[in-house]
Amino acid sequence: TGCKIDVDSTEGDVTISGKDAITLFALREVIKAISRGFNPEISKQLLKQDYVLEVISLNDYSKEKSHQQRLKGRIIGKEGRNIKTFEEVTGVEVDLDSSPGDLLITCFDPVRREIAKLAMERLIADGRIQPAKIEEIVEKRRIELDHRVDEIYNTMRNQDNKILDE
Repeated sequence: TGCKIDVDSTEGDVTISGKDAITLFALREVIKAISRGFNPEISKQLLKQDYVLEVISLNDYSKEKSHQQRLKGRIIGKEGRNIKTFEEVTGVEVDLDSSPGDLLITCFDPVRREIAKLAMERLIADGRIQPAKIEEIVEKRRIELDHRVDEIYNTMRNQDNKILDE
């Protein structure tokens, strides 16, 4: 990468130096992910352009570790059916093991990643996590996001038309 990473093991400080700002930013994200307890191999994927980690903190839903474990169990489902369905329907990868108290969603496609994040947050809040419900919620979030994108597009087009009319 052409960058240098210095780690002060006594203070825990990490210094990154180099010339390419984009690479430095990506390295910063990798280091943050590793420091949160994420698998270093998965974290290195952040060096790839457009690869982003979405983190859903289970602490936002419960401070109790036992309840977080039950949540993870419901997300995984019997014989892994729920997590497999979620990954297949959304096209993302979900990691529940790398960081205690966090759920990690990774994907190159930012739209899929956002749909997955919105759907997972809704599923966790709802508490009913099963394959049919996963498919329903993902489709609702996909439609919702499509409408938001259409609204933004129409707003921008209207603003452009106003500028052209002036």
